Amino acid sequence: MNPLKPLAVCLLALAPMACANHTAPSGTTSSTESQVSPGSEHLQEILLPDEGWKVAGEGYQEVVGLASNAKGEVFFNDPPAHKTLTIGLDGKVVPFLADSENNTGQAFGPDGKLYAVTILGRLLAYSDGATSELYAFDASACRAIAVRSDGSMYLTGTNGIVWRYNTTRRRKEEDKEFGSGAGIALSPDQSILYVADGASPWVYSYQIQADGSLAKKVQYFHLRSPDVGEGAGGAGMCVDRDGRLYVATRLGVQICAQGGAANGTLPLPTGHVTSICFGGEKFDTLFATCGDKLYKRKMKVQGAEGFAAPTKTAAAQP
Repeated sequence: MNPLKPLAVCLLALAPMACANHTAPSGTTSSTESQVSPGSEHLQEILLPDEGWKVAGEGYQEVVGLASNAKGEVFFNDPPAHKTLTIGLDGKVVPFLADSENNTGQAFGPDGKLYAVTILGRLLAYSDGATSELYAFDASACRAIAVRSDGSMYLTGTNGIVWRYNTTRRRKEEDKEFGSGAGIALSPDQSILYVADGASPWVYSYQIQADGSLAKKVQYFHLRSPDVGEGAGGAGMCVDRDGRLYVATRLGVQICAQGGAANGTLPLPTGHVTSICFGGEKFDTLFATCGDKLYKRKMKVQGAEGFAAPTKTAAAQP
């Protein structure tokens, strides 16, 4: 097989889903070309030939803020409806919060709690029973969050600031030179922090110091933009256990290897991707939000979560 030939993928022709319980639909497949480029030969290292995007949930007003817990269950928000929902390992979507206070970004911590930023700038911690506690009240304008395995966390948002909360909940400003911090993620060994600047085509990286502070900011990954119209729209991010970075953009999921080299783009049927994460029992399913739909795709690789113990393989900056 020619390694440069793009992989054919399957898109599902799905019956409408009942919105009352948001149960994931079933359907039959039809083939189309994924147009994975540039670097489509690299994508063969991570894509399963017989797997394409499938609708995991639909009928929402808006879907954002993907996060997975230690079981591989995936949580997401529908801010206009003020709801947080969960897709279980059985594929069924059920409510988690009936009133999520307009949660936007969220991530799980090593304590099993879901940490979520509200539109009013409150940082809340939810237990398994969906009861919340106020972690911090000064997360104004923050929209994205990454939690490390030691319980410290980084946040960023529309005010262009990168904040760090240490394990005693003290907040420190780490950087304020962003147009709009739209996405944030940790390398598998947790030595590097990635931040997507929604106001530019760049994902930046920082070296995380021993005390958790950030140093050596560099332009890490240049995102592709549509030929016409708005910019790249870099937003939610995640990483796999081999260190690849996945970025939600207007063109789809853009992927780069360690060091910032582009590996290619995975477009989605409905366009602009807003958030992504790995989930499932083996963390080998990539989930992505697009408008009012949630998609999933089985992969060859497995995701790395910030709440898990860091890997021993060092991440690389350009």
